[in-house]
Amino acid sequence: MIWGDSPYAARALSAVAGSMAVICSVYVVGAIAGPRAGIVCGLLTAFLPIAIRYSQEARMYALLSFLLLASLLALTAWVTNPDRKKYLFWYVFFSVLAIYTHYFAALAIASSWVYLFFLSVRRFRGYNFVLRPLWWWANLFIAISYVPWAFSL
Repeated sequence: MIWGDSPYAARALSAVAGSMAVICSVYVVGAIAGPRAGIVCGLLTAFLPIAIRYSQEARMYALLSFLLLASLLALTAWVTNPDRKKYLFWYVFFSVLAIYTHYFAALAIASSWVYLFFLSVRRFRGYNFVLRPLWWWANLFIAISYVPWAFSL
């Protein structure tokens, strides 16, 4: 009701989500590979033809990309600061929203496990992230929160 009922209003959420996805991509890549790589990634994401197309449609794909990038941003923040539990909370929050947006989010959550597995093999910052109980509780909460939707599969 705030945006109205025109076709532009229906597409406005995708445009906002696509813009937020560009910002999240800058921060995610900046945290992993440095600020210069983050800016390059932001430019590439902003001019990616498929991202522009999905940001102009009234579909869920731009929202899904934003939610998954925000989830990845929270995960990388938690990896760099494992004692800060709020980052893991935001990872769970964005992952739950993403998995309710599209089924593809389950693959992204699985890729988070692979990412943490490789970090654990390297003993990044001396932590074995996959074996941390808080990580298991977070993923258990994601799975439990998806149970009501699983019956409609």
